[in-house]
Amino acid sequence: YMRKKKTLLRHMAKCTERHPPGDQIYRSDGQPESKLASSAFATFNPPLSMFEVDGQKNKSTIVATFVRSLFNTGKMFWAA
Repeated sequence: YMRKKKTLLRHMAKCTERHPPGDQIYRSDGQPESKLASSAFATFNPPLSMFEVDGQKNKSTIVATFVRSLFNTGKMFWAA
């Protein structure tokens, strides 16, 4: 969501957050479904993490911005 690469690099240098705010409640390891399947047909499941964001517990502008952005992203997929 940043227009210039320079802005992204500056943000990455200053920002200490490496995951969404909240508590991680689930994590998958991202391993193939079947280790016996040939590599040409094995399906790969990318790593997946789920986070629980509690607005009462995490009161900050970063959490509010994150939740608002997440809501607006989901809103794009609702009935038009």
